[in-house]
Amino acid sequence: MVKMNKFGVLLILLIFTVLLANPVSAQILVRQPDGSYKPITFSDIGRTPVYWKNGTIYEKLGLEDIEVEDYHIYVKSYKLNFSQIGTIDDLAKELNDNRSLDELVLFISKQNVEIISSVIDSSFLSVDKVVNVIMVNSTNITKVFISFYDVSSNKIQNVMYTMADNVSTYYRLMELITCTADNVTLQSSETYYNVSIFNYLYLNGKIYYADGQPHVIIANVIEQGTVSKTTTGGTGGNSPSYGGNGGSGGGGLILVAREIKSVTINANGGNGQNGWPNIYVSDGTGGSGGNGYLIGVSGDSIGGDGGDGSDDTYDNVHGGSGGIATVDLYTDYSLFSSNIIKAACDWVIVHVLNKSLSGYMQFPNIYGSGGGGGGVGQYCAGGGGGGQGGEVIIVSTKVQCTINAKGGNGGNAAVAPAAEGGGWATATGGDGGDGGVIYVMYIYSASVSSNVSGGSGGNGVEGGSAGSSGQNGLVKVVQIG
Repeated sequence: MVKMNKFGVLLILLIFTVLLANPVSAQILVRQPDGSYKPITFSDIGRTPVYWKNGTIYEKLGLEDIEVEDYHIYVKSYKLNFSQIGTIDDLAKELNDNRSLDELVLFISKQNVEIISSVIDSSFLSVDKVVNVIMVNSTNITKVFISFYDVSSNKIQNVMYTMADNVSTYYRLMELITCTADNVTLQSSETYYNVSIFNYLYLNGKIYYADGQPHVIIANVIEQGTVSKTTTGGTGGNSPSYGGNGGSGGGGLILVAREIKSVTINANGGNGQNGWPNIYVSDGTGGSGGNGYLIGVSGDSIGGDGGDGSDDTYDNVHGGSGGIATVDLYTDYSLFSSNIIKAACDWVIVHVLNKSLSGYMQFPNIYGSGGGGGGVGQYCAGGGGGGQGGEVIIVSTKVQCTINAKGGNGGNAAVAPAAEGGGWATATGGDGGDGGVIYVMYIYSASVSSNVSGGSGGNGVEGGSAGSSGQNGLVKVVQIG
């Protein structure tokens, strides 16, 4: 009986499991041009006639003698053992050097995960061959990903990094690394921490509060709702007694996805606190805001500060200075985006596949600067400076979203009621924080609305000027590849 489809010539490659009933005397052999016989190898499968050695007699096997079922080979009543044909490395070399992608795709679809893992892990199956087979739409990438649990971390990383460096393979890479993650629909607004991974994240019109520093979302698709980053940037400077503290800087938010649809993203700086009316307190200078950390690309105008706290100009007591952002720059957008993607891949290798890596690309810890604390004189309590907006980085094939990374507003100064109109108490308002930074790096399409305006200055008292508004931040929407 013959059960072979159009791939019958390659099905014999898909061999594994038990021994022949009589492995000593039963052999599968290939006749050579000189009339001799040699044990069958993978390169012979489907290409030359094969013979059954029954004791000392060589019997040629026709199709009527071979039954292919469940992608194993049966000769009469015997099931052929994988080890009788060759080693895993032999099979990997044959698949790599001599077989088509269709044959490798079929091999993956029909063979068990343990054998797939062994073949992928073999040094005889190249990284490029693994990438090429992943890129075939009919490849069962979930099966490939599950097989990675028993593949060396270096081989997995090489495969993923190769895909991360090529924008044409990015969409398939995102499908691969998220294929076993959950599909989540928010039923109410929820808080998530640090790094979260989803296959499909349906926000359902709710708010996803992104806490932790930085916060990272790795997803195949993110859709319809709001992602709001908490103010985990540089701390606001303290103010003595009744003065207003500075606002915290906006936090860092990184989204690595295949597609982002109808999402509003917020990473605004915190507002400076208002001063409180008081009488007869000791003078005190406001504390400085914490410095931020931002990354970008050489040539972009990137930077910014938190707002300064209020000054009591009558008693000459100063508010604290806003923090100043430190900046690191990549040479180009391709390197910037690929490093973000590689960080996502390494996170998956370590935290999903539970493997260790000798070299691990970390997500950048980006955030805005904090505002300075308000200065406090004998009769005036200054407002705090606004925090700088945070930084948002998106890498995706398609993006449709609104992104806000505004600077926080400066706090209002306050005067003790007994000193109102007396001419001996004056204070300015706190300065607004500068706007944050937005990088959207996309492959196919992007529709992005944004706001990185600086925060407004707070009100002064008793003739003191309002605080200065913060400077606008940076928005870059760049097609990569």
